[in-house]
Amino acid sequence: MKIQVVPTEYRYISKEVLPTNQFSVTEYFSPIHDFERTWPAVYFLYDLSPITVTIREERRSFLHFITRLCAVLGGTFALTGMLDGWMYKILESVTKKNSRTIVR
Repeated sequence: MKIQVVPTEYRYISKEVLPTNQFSVTEYFSPIHDFERTWPAVYFLYDLSPITVTIREERRSFLHFITRLCAVLGGTFALTGMLDGWMYKILESVTKKNSRTIVR
């Protein structure tokens, strides 16, 4: 069994710091055969990470919210404009093909 330990600290807006660890476990299994002369064993391998992960809670400003909202609205407006142009060209080419076949 391999146990990976990553030191982690949570930093909240209230300046409170919570030191903790994240754990990950990997299990390896090897069946014992009748002809083998080995003793069953359990191994624990600890892998301690030298790097600490810091998760910081932060509050964004209202200006940041407005900027992101304008970016989403602008992207939506640009995409609908492109789709409208493509649909107009497709419908125009289809109607021109139909009008040519009717004239003949």
